[in-house]
Amino acid sequence: MDVFTTSGGWTERGVTWNNAPARGTWLGKAGGFATGSWVEWDVTKGINAKGGEQNFKLESNARKWIGFKSKESSNSALRPRLVVTTAPDTVTSMEAAVVHGWGARVAGDEFNYSRAPDATKWNVYNSAGHAGNGFRSLQQVTVDGSKMVMTGTQDGTTAGMGAKFANQKYGRWEVRAAGSGDNEYHMVSILWPDSENWPCDGEIDYAETTGDWNVIKFFHHYGCSNLQTSSSKPLDVTQLHNYALDWSPRGIVGYVDGVKWFEDTDPAHQPPGPMHQTLQLDWFPDSTANGAGEMRVDWVRVYAAG
Repeated sequence: MDVFTTSGGWTERGVTWNNAPARGTWLGKAGGFATGSWVEWDVTKGINAKGGEQNFKLESNARKWIGFKSKESSNSALRPRLVVTTAPDTVTSMEAAVVHGWGARVAGDEFNYSRAPDATKWNVYNSAGHAGNGFRSLQQVTVDGSKMVMTGTQDGTTAGMGAKFANQKYGRWEVRAAGSGDNEYHMVSILWPDSENWPCDGEIDYAETTGDWNVIKFFHHYGCSNLQTSSSKPLDVTQLHNYALDWSPRGIVGYVDGVKWFEDTDPAHQPPGPMHQTLQLDWFPDSTANGAGEMRVDWVRVYAAG
């Protein structure tokens, strides 16, 4: 016996063989029936991700009568059942905020609109590029309804932007991001000092590529001599990952997909004042042929300090 989706809904009364909803997608088959036993069909593929009512139809080519107990049957042990099996949301469960119980978000951007980045939340750069290389243009960044996209051209015209929210000392930040393209482009998620007094007031690059889209790096800059502590991790950065930072008086901790990979607890390395999130696609031209690059960010989320 086969199970199908149907093109319309069922009602308790008035449905006959002649007016029953037409069958839709075939979902599976079961056979070998025995009296007093269960028959099971997996209808997972027929579930609409958008929710709402789901309807299914059983059809058989067998030339004999086959009957099943209804929900009104006096034999409660064999009444039909819907069994729903759930699985963890792998995206959510890999968020540091979820794994480590950071609580409710206090600021951020879900990028669930279609236009330029929200001007109440972001300052989009219109300036020379990193170290004077190329140019950061407002035209190279947009939001497409589900993510923020920065693009870099072969001549180094790229983008960057700084957050107007969560300008604070201490807190927790997390971004879901990916990048790809020419190795001359570096994807960077940074906490930058509100004072703009760099390098003395520090810089925390908690997700950065440096010419290889298969490695992610963490750089914590501190002091007027621009000293650094760092870490690196093999990772396919072209795929979306969750990068997080926990900054507290106890130190600075970095996470990738909920797993700690960086920690600096030296009090002498603490940034002296408030910082804010920036997102940048920086151009580092070299002797190789120039190509295009891209950075994609699903969301930026900020949580209170722990």
